[in-house]
Amino acid sequence: MTRFCMPYNGDSRLVDIVLSDYTDYVASFFGSMGSDPFGGGRALASTQQQSLDSFRQTVARLEKKGVEFNYVINNTNMMNRECSSEYREKYRQFLLTLQSAGVRTVTLSNIAFIVLTKELMPDWKISASVNLKPRTPEEVRFLLSLGCGEITLYYSILKDPKALRDIRAVTDIDLKLIPNDIHIMDCPWQKGHSRMEGAHSRAKEFKTPYFSYYRNKCVHLRHMKPEEILKAMWIPPDQLWRYEALGYDYFKLLDRLASTDWNIRVLNAYIEGKPRPDLETMLGTYGTGATKNIPDMIEGDGRPYPKEKLEVVPSIDSEKLSKDFAYFLNENHPVQCGNCKTCFNRAASTVKFLDEARLRAIENNRKWRTKITKPSFIEQLDGFNRRIQYE
Repeated sequence: MTRFCMPYNGDSRLVDIVLSDYTDYVASFFGSMGSDPFGGGRALASTQQQSLDSFRQTVARLEKKGVEFNYVINNTNMMNRECSSEYREKYRQFLLTLQSAGVRTVTLSNIAFIVLTKELMPDWKISASVNLKPRTPEEVRFLLSLGCGEITLYYSILKDPKALRDIRAVTDIDLKLIPNDIHIMDCPWQKGHSRMEGAHSRAKEFKTPYFSYYRNKCVHLRHMKPEEILKAMWIPPDQLWRYEALGYDYFKLLDRLASTDWNIRVLNAYIEGKPRPDLETMLGTYGTGATKNIPDMIEGDGRPYPKEKLEVVPSIDSEKLSKDFAYFLNENHPVQCGNCKTCFNRAASTVKFLDEARLRAIENNRKWRTKITKPSFIEQLDGFNRRIQYE
């Protein structure tokens, strides 16, 4: 049976709804208290952050209904502090705090912390993060040798049936796939993006500006080349059955930054498994945080990332995509794109932008990228701390 791992956005109402109506589908939640000494890989808003007491109550409620809480310690940049005895002791104390809250499963993206956690908490389940980029049988075997009991596979193999079959043959542990993130094929900004998010999700004594420069690189690429949306590594709701046939039945849904209503809509869409006329709004890449009608850039707008002026959401024809998707999981499909023009040709009818808005966003992005490299703009960012959320 298909199972889902839900994002924990700090809202008790999301937990209420899942425990009331969705325990047949939701096997786990993933997330953090919002801010902690080690970083959960997402820079959450202050309204999403939880006290230890409220978090403990959440974990207890989930455990009572057989739903696991997977605590994410997903900061990819520890600056080698994980090799110091003082920092390792600080980490040990943090694990004891999580243990007191009822946590028994953690997602990790740092190899040293995987080894240390297995040593300190041998009965805990360690979930290997997607940021470790597991995408080959050899990489999966290595993570198994470290004691990982669950692995989220990297985006790049979502349209590679041979790789999926080969990895599935290696182990019978849970292998999770992330379906609703339009992850650019071989994204060159992924490492910088994940490091930025990890740094901002860590409690620290100083504040740094928050705006998603790396995300905007992907946004701009999709504006310039709509075929990248089809080439990207994501799975429409009505195509999950193809992955179940390959032996994958556990799917990790995004997004922890999203509202409860948005997350429940996404869960329903993937449970129903049907083509969606509003497919684009199910994707963590877009959510409802951008508009199809972008106003002109306002001169003097001081926000680091004026999202509604830099991004436009296309309409994605779910019916046409459904007919085409078998092509992507065909053994003859060229996983490494070269001279194949299929996505380019099909994007013309499957992905529809309001062209005036798209061109305006491209120009706004050009202005924005020019602006953010100037020293005067960098100086304005001092002390600026903004969280971008889906509504």
